[in-house]
Amino acid sequence: MRILFVMRNHGYLRNYASTMRLLASRGHEVVVGSRGPERHMQVDTPGYLSDLMREFPAVTVMDLPKRRDRWRSLAMAVRALRNALRYRHPALRSARALSRRAEAHLAREAPQLAARGLPQRWPVAALISRLAALVEAAIPTDPHIDAVVGSIAPDAVVVTPLVDFVSYQIDYVKTARRLGIPVSMAVASWDNLTNKGMVNVQPDQVIVWNDAQKREAVDLHRVAPERVRVTGAQLFDDWFDRQPSQSREAFCERVGLDPARPFLLYLCSSLFIAPDEVSYVRRWIQGMRASGYPSLQQCGVLIRPHPGNASPWTDADLSAFANVTIWPRRGDMPLFDASKADYFDSIFFSGGVVAVNTTGMIEAGIVGRTSFTLLAPEFADTQEGTIHFAHLTNPGFLRTATTVAQHHAQLDETLRQQSGAQLLEPFIKEFVRPLGLSVPATPVVVDAIEELGRSRRAPASDGLIPRLLRPALDRFVVQAAGKVALEGRPAVAKRQHLRTDAGTTRSNSA
Repeated sequence: MRILFVMRNHGYLRNYASTMRLLASRGHEVVVGSRGPERHMQVDTPGYLSDLMREFPAVTVMDLPKRRDRWRSLAMAVRALRNALRYRHPALRSARALSRRAEAHLAREAPQLAARGLPQRWPVAALISRLAALVEAAIPTDPHIDAVVGSIAPDAVVVTPLVDFVSYQIDYVKTARRLGIPVSMAVASWDNLTNKGMVNVQPDQVIVWNDAQKREAVDLHRVAPERVRVTGAQLFDDWFDRQPSQSREAFCERVGLDPARPFLLYLCSSLFIAPDEVSYVRRWIQGMRASGYPSLQQCGVLIRPHPGNASPWTDADLSAFANVTIWPRRGDMPLFDASKADYFDSIFFSGGVVAVNTTGMIEAGIVGRTSFTLLAPEFADTQEGTIHFAHLTNPGFLRTATTVAQHHAQLDETLRQQSGAQLLEPFIKEFVRPLGLSVPATPVVVDAIEELGRSRRAPASDGLIPRLLRPALDRFVVQAAGKVALEGRPAVAKRQHLRTDAGTTRSNSA
């Protein structure tokens, strides 16, 4: 069986490396398709892919092109419109920062449409979104993408995450459906279904971690319940049975902390969640040192930059604080065995984890460390203002504080207790391994993909309304293209367009 993975970029290797390895070990061909490396992360994904291909010769890697035919502008505008309209849904209305981000994407892709303003009431927004879905259905596939997928001839296509605001992957779902190739949408992370865009074109299968994500897929993305497979979170399989790679004393000496003192691990968040985290962390440490609690005045602090937002920490100077270190300073995605060991040891040897809103809090719970967060005013929109944050606030998991004094009291308590590592149930069982704590998710995910690959799909045919609508849209697209050509483009835009086209050509021919 040949499986084509259509990833946004190589950053998603961490989420699905175990899946690809197990597929390859079962004798399947795996084509890792993406738009290339994650430009914001300092991680050797080319090296990892080279190692993977040496270990499994049936694994190949290729760059995938974006849509580039005359329908592209209309397609991007329609998708951006639906992505923005979804935040009028009652369940998402409070997510103000997410709504602003979606509307900013709409303003870039369809400025005239954005200038008219979006309806505020959900029934009206839902109606417009359904009309836009008809336009999406009438937009044909890109012949170039058809040819690329046809040449690969996969038995199944796995797309992740699909719900980006400017996802090129939608066109691969459309092509696969046109060619009769079954498609699975693999939900990569806990926030994907609530803080990004719509599932603009329905896949044949949606792989989710848990029942909460299943409800989100059905209620927020109109996915048919029978298409959703609950598998558990394969991303975290490696953390359940792992042991530290060194002693606590050796680890502390390595990173520059006093081994005689307990330390707190501060896990940084993404740029969207915490745009100025360096300043916040500096104030947070100052507050602890002035708190009056001896435990907080003397404890170590290990700051771990987010792998996708590490640049602000490159030159950050916290030398005014004793027993505080930033490590690894340039960030590190736990993809290789050595980087996984470093990350695990950071959590395991800590007395507790502090963060704003990040996946690492789930990993800490698996390792047996309680996570703490201060509901800071500057993060109101990206903590309680996001839907996925509420998953962590189930009783007994994330400990939140509404005041600095309460936060300090919580941290003092955990540092003085220094209890042994113990997996935090029931959240981990419910959210990470709903099929049972002893049931790894990766084999279940692979079983679902194999089942999809064995299924048979007839090539999708256009409905009556899309067939009737397409000629009118075709005339609109031609006229719009002619208007752009007639008006011309600014010289800078022309040069940028030429550079982009040249880069795309080089990438595709590589």
